[in-house]
Amino acid sequence: MDWQHWVATYGYYAVAVGTLLEGETVLLLAGVAVSHGILKFDYVLLTAIFCSFVGDQSWFSLGRYAGISYFSRWPSAHARIEKMRGLIHRYHAPLIIVNRFLYGLRSIGPALFGTTSLPQWKFACFNLLGALLWSWLILLVGIGAHQLWQSVGHWVIPVIASVLVLLFIVWKWRRVR
Repeated sequence: MDWQHWVATYGYYAVAVGTLLEGETVLLLAGVAVSHGILKFDYVLLTAIFCSFVGDQSWFSLGRYAGISYFSRWPSAHARIEKMRGLIHRYHAPLIIVNRFLYGLRSIGPALFGTTSLPQWKFACFNLLGALLWSWLILLVGIGAHQLWQSVGHWVIPVIASVLVLLFIVWKWRRVR
């Protein structure tokens, strides 16, 4: 069995699990698979939207259930958490959408939103919009990156190698002086 068979068989499951958690890498790779014609764009997009939406709603519910006491485990972050909660009260709509694009904060952000008085229906509306934008953009970046690699990929390794050799020469030259 080759890799294409594995991707065709398990690709949608990988997208589902990956986007349920933090799935930028999985969605980028799914874009490559779409570009190869192994996975279908519509199915990947719908899976990513649904699972990333459900994932963030779950984190929001955890924050609502556990409350701010959940974050008391990190006393050093207390000031930043309170500052973020203040921003959430003022700018909740754009923060819900943008949070998804902040790598590493996609899980903790919705939980923090859940600790505020923000209604769950309002979070769900903006979360759905964010899931749609995020899934669509990341998937298109994956497709575009594959197509770019197909057209200029043969230049990348020699260019990187040349730059590294040049940097090494400059570094050696500066050490000698």
